[in-house]
Amino acid sequence: MNNKGFAITTILYGTLILFMLLLVSMLGILAIYKGNLEKLINSNNGTRDVITIKKSNQVFNSEEEIKAYINAGNGRGLYCLSDNTCKYYSSRPGV
Repeated sequence: MNNKGFAITTILYGTLILFMLLLVSMLGILAIYKGNLEKLINSNNGTRDVITIKKSNQVFNSEEEIKAYINAGNGRGLYCLSDNTCKYYSSRPGV
């Protein structure tokens, strides 16, 4: 048996296995990152949307008026009451 060939083959295959483990690990990390990013953008809490939300120009007298306005199909947003308090409301019930 040729010991030099065995040693070189062991090093080459070992390096190949380590490279493949690194590649699979990086793909896994990127897949998890992508999933978390999609959760931020599309999830029920609308975290990304809160940052870029626009304030409604309308002023409402009560929270019931705001809820009726949202249920009429106007969507979620930052709505202000007449006492200058603003609240974020979602168009989806229970959120």
